[in-house]
Amino acid sequence: MKKKVLLCILLALLFTFTATAQERSVPVYRNAVKLNVIGLALHNVSLFYERSLNDHWTLQAGTGYRWGGGLPKVFGMGDLIVSSKTTGLRGYHISPELRYYFNFCECESSPSGLYTVLYTRYTKYYGDLNFHYWTDTEYADAAVASNFSEMGVGIQIGYQF
Repeated sequence: MKKKVLLCILLALLFTFTATAQERSVPVYRNAVKLNVIGLALHNVSLFYERSLNDHWTLQAGTGYRWGGGLPKVFGMGDLIVSSKTTGLRGYHISPELRYYFNFCECESSPSGLYTVLYTRYTKYYGDLNFHYWTDTEYADAAVASNFSEMGVGIQIGYQF
């Protein structure tokens, strides 16, 4: 009988020590990989990697590729009307960014909320341009192979869910 009482007391103490309250722990994700799915409809795939540095600052690197598609344009200058169409426009872009999140970790897990960005972007595209121009008396065509690159710097504001 004495052994049974002692065993019950030991079991009660054992369960008392192991049944402690649990702290709620939300994992902190310092890395994010993103895909621009809207760009896919416009013949452009973009992939981004974001790394948090601390509670407010992150670095993001992005790259993308554009294939096919075209950009039709029509404009006039006096009596001259010109239309142009790019065909097979393709190329790539690279964009590093430094982001500041105003309320980083609203959900205590990953970069989210309102942010501002200082970014730079390098773009290189190539393709064919077809020009058609006409006046009241004349019509002509011209085909040009295009190759252009651009570099830009900017500031933007956004919100990440």
